[in-house]
Amino acid sequence: LLSLGKYHQALSHFSYHYTNGQHLLCDLQGGGYDTHYILTDPAVLSVDKKFGSTDGGRPMMENFFAHMFLGVVCFNVLCLII
Repeated sequence: LLSLGKYHQALSHFSYHYTNGQHLLCDLQGGGYDTHYILTDPAVLSVDKKFGSTDGGRPMMENFFAHMFLGVVCFNVLCLII
């Protein structure tokens, strides 16, 4: 079983591709339950930095991708949008 963090990264990666590289949902925290997940206090990054003080723009998007793990979860999620 993969760690919850891998699913968080996959959701972030999905958000980037779903928005054609304009936004990235990140800083995902929360927990998994039998039937659902609860995510708390997410941040959204955008190319034009329109989401307030936590929106680090493209530099933070690049930082996310420099440190993320592109694994089987990301591959399966991306197959849904390609």
